[in-house]
Amino acid sequence: MVSSKLGLQIALKLSEENIPYGNFYDAIHTIATRRSYTYGLKNFMQFLVERGHLKYNKDYTALADFDAATSTDLLKAYIKVLKQRVKPTSVNAYVAGIILFFDMK
Repeated sequence: MVSSKLGLQIALKLSEENIPYGNFYDAIHTIATRRSYTYGLKNFMQFLVERGHLKYNKDYTALADFDAATSTDLLKAYIKVLKQRVKPTSVNAYVAGIILFFDMK
């Protein structure tokens, strides 16, 4: 679960252009955590696009606009999918960035 150097550059640009994403990005202090969290959030966004909850995978403002109940339901659905794809002990690593995003929105 490693984001590339290019992925970090894209994340930095997004943080400058999008307030909710910028709040999330600024709350992360180490490069390793930033890589992990941005990777996990990017995968969650793709999950939401594939299921029709968002129109495109960089619409962080729309993600921030979800109410608490909707956010919780979507996160639970994503965790169910993750449990089928990755080891159960890895789920927390994929979800930590998403939880931080919702906390910082």
